Amino acid sequence: GEEYTFTSSNAEDIRDLVVTFLEGLRQRSKFVVALQDNSNSAGEESTFLSFLKGDLILLDQDIGEQVLTSGWAHGINERTNQRGDFPADCVYVLPSMTRPQPEVVALVTMTPDQRQESVRVSQVILPETEDRQTPYTLEEFSYDYFRPPPKHTLSRVMVTKNRGKDKLWSCCREPLKQPLLKKVRFLQSKKHHPLSGDCMQRLHKALRNGSRKYPPHVVEVEAIQHKTTQIFHKVYFPDDTDEAFEVESSTKARDFCQNISARLLLKSPEGFSLFVKISDKVISVPEGDFFFDFVRHLTDWIKKSRPAKEGIVSFLTYQVFFMKKLWTSTVPGKDSFADSIFHYYQELPKYLRGYHKCSREEVFQLAALIYRVKFEDDKSHFPTIPKLLRELVPQDLIRQMSSDDWKRSVVAYFNKQAGKSREEAKLMFLKIIYKWPTFGSAFFEVKQTTDPNYPEILLIAINKHGVSLIDPKTKDILTTHPFTKISNWSSGNTYFHVTIGNLVRGSKLLCETSLGYKMDDLLTSYISQMLTNMNKQRSGRAGSNVTESSDPGEGPSNPTHHSSNDEDEPSSEDDYL
Repeated sequence: GEEYTFTSSNAEDIRDLVVTFLEGLRQRSKFVVALQDNSNSAGEESTFLSFLKGDLILLDQDIGEQVLTSGWAHGINERTNQRGDFPADCVYVLPSMTRPQPEVVALVTMTPDQRQESVRVSQVILPETEDRQTPYTLEEFSYDYFRPPPKHTLSRVMVTKNRGKDKLWSCCREPLKQPLLKKVRFLQSKKHHPLSGDCMQRLHKALRNGSRKYPPHVVEVEAIQHKTTQIFHKVYFPDDTDEAFEVESSTKARDFCQNISARLLLKSPEGFSLFVKISDKVISVPEGDFFFDFVRHLTDWIKKSRPAKEGIVSFLTYQVFFMKKLWTSTVPGKDSFADSIFHYYQELPKYLRGYHKCSREEVFQLAALIYRVKFEDDKSHFPTIPKLLRELVPQDLIRQMSSDDWKRSVVAYFNKQAGKSREEAKLMFLKIIYKWPTFGSAFFEVKQTTDPNYPEILLIAINKHGVSLIDPKTKDILTTHPFTKISNWSSGNTYFHVTIGNLVRGSKLLCETSLGYKMDDLLTSYISQMLTNMNKQRSGRAGSNVTESSDPGEGPSNPTHHSSNDEDEPSSEDDYL
């Protein structure tokens, strides 16, 4: 065996976790090792078991837990095949569910020096007795593993042997990319060709940005078939507008977001993300992925999960959306274009679904502002307010008043806001909601049976403050777990699990939901952003030579994420709106 030393700021948690695993194995183990000799002085008819130091004993009636908690155990001495009772304090319970190797058993009774010597001896490389194979040359290897060249070039390859070696890369199953990329002199020699400049530019981008992981998407193939490399994508925004943007094969999601942000005159692309709507899912695109790589991977994944009928070729169309995903630094009034195009139209549906807790006066005021955004100063729609209530008032509050009462209240508050423009109304709406702790949240309704103190049906809000548990009836926030206290989370097609606090002794919240992978993606993104910001702050402090005492109670407790889905599926965000 070998010894390794790892350093971590969470070493104690890791140690506790390993100890917990080992103790669990010992409790279920059926194997113990004798730590001392134990002779049977009562004779052959006695039920006591005799053994020597280092003997392996198999428990036939008990498991390790009984040996650890009681004074006696019963088992079989593997060396003598005898059966009997023996004192538990004379043996060591091995943390193993399978029969241990003799070398492992021997280590138990060794002194530390003997163990080190055993490890040293085991690492000595014995002389090889078998004849070693002569290594291939690249040429010999190519004869066995490379594709044969086309028949019409066979004679030419045989005649010009040296030239054939130089072109081996063109006949392999997976073309050797680096040798190919180095042979770009032909582009320079053909620089007068109309496509040479574009080809050279694309090669430099590939070398600079890295290589793609997946084959070209059908959209890219169609573009090449039409003898063009220009692909324009229509991108949709929450305010029901759209614009076309050029996307290249080498475009990453981060670059795409920056291009959109610049076109829309946003002050920063921070917190925004691309989403691809395909089939019945809207999927968040990781910012480091090549855009077409992600779309290709997503298309293949959906096709695999939904096999097409025999003889029918399925073609999945998709749409591209651009929306605010992380609301950490969002402040109404800070970016007027972001407020007008994104923040208002993404917050409005969540408000109307009744996810927030608000006062009746706030509801009147917000309803009047929503009306003003729809119709500005036009009062001709006042008579239709009773029919528009679902577009003005949270759905769970509509029945608290009659339609006429709602109409009178909305009109009264509308008149108080006289002279406000549509954009001013949007900003006023956002400033009211910004005061609430649930501003900028993504909401998920789940079923939980972990904690009897919480209702069975919970509303979970994930926002810049962390993960909040909300009573869906009263809208009261029961508790909020900041990201720094979340140590582990996992998801699947029907569940979402999160561990709060220590990995070993922390509390777990187990939720039944079909939206688990959406919660997973959002939580992962918020925590990644938090860790990135913390690392920047630490680097800044180190650069300015400022030393500060750190509180061990602060900071993330080594959060870990695990997804149990069998397929490498993308994370989905059906409803950021």
